[in-house]
Amino acid sequence: MKYAVQEMKWLFLIYCFAHMSAQAQLRVQIVDRYDARPLPFVSVSVLNANHGYTTNAHGFFELDTAKECATIVCHAAGYHVLSMKTDTMGTLVKLHKKDLVLQEVEVFPRGTTSRTIDRIRKPLIAGKRYSMSNRGAPVLVAKAYPFEEDISATPFLKSVAIRTSSEIEDAVFQLHLFALSDSGKPAADLIEEGVLVTAPKGSHIIQVDLSNYRIRIPENGMAVGVQWLLIEDNAYEKKEQRNYAPSFFYHRTEGVSWYFTQGIWVQQDPFHAPGDANRALSCQFELMN
Repeated sequence: MKYAVQEMKWLFLIYCFAHMSAQAQLRVQIVDRYDARPLPFVSVSVLNANHGYTTNAHGFFELDTAKECATIVCHAAGYHVLSMKTDTMGTLVKLHKKDLVLQEVEVFPRGTTSRTIDRIRKPLIAGKRYSMSNRGAPVLVAKAYPFEEDISATPFLKSVAIRTSSEIEDAVFQLHLFALSDSGKPAADLIEEGVLVTAPKGSHIIQVDLSNYRIRIPENGMAVGVQWLLIEDNAYEKKEQRNYAPSFFYHRTEGVSWYFTQGIWVQQDPFHAPGDANRALSCQFELMN
């Protein structure tokens, strides 16, 4: 009888721990405030922490409530940034869509003139491999380019090329385009939603055709941003640490590095050393008329 009672106690403790573990994982869905449409690949940052989440294809992410009792910041292209306390947010989060200012549609035959800006260089800086990897921090890195030279002959964006390196096959990331503010900071989205791009395994230059969007280069210039998706399909283990593919290269450039994290833009080049040339995301623009 004594052993039966002890066994019952152990079973009860196991049940309690299992219940507490289940309760610690809060499954949250992020949706559009007006039509309740699930929002995939939303960046969810934990304020004052170096980790976060990305919603899956159905708008869900799992919050570790045992570890997180803080403020999270939700960001998606075309939506207002939303901050909230984790202990009061519940299982459904609604994002408010921005009023998108559409550019005037210009209907005329597409021209044949094109030019490339800030061409990706080979080899990279001093022949070394410089790349930005991600171990679980929800961050968007962008290169801002003011386009101070005359681009009236080729005022439309034709394509963007990004240099990537991936440890896995078919890693997925989001490409974002922004108009620059008067101060040169990335501001309004030029495309309402992030463009999903697939990176093959290995080192590649990936060209993304954007000609169908007919984006006229804004007066103050534009920025190209890449966002890591912290999803299982992008995860891999390296040196016993969890990483997310792909990595993005950077090179010497006239462009300026910006990082969007925890709801704010920060001008930063974490790899810059005194006396070095300016470095930023390794990408190039192709313009057309």
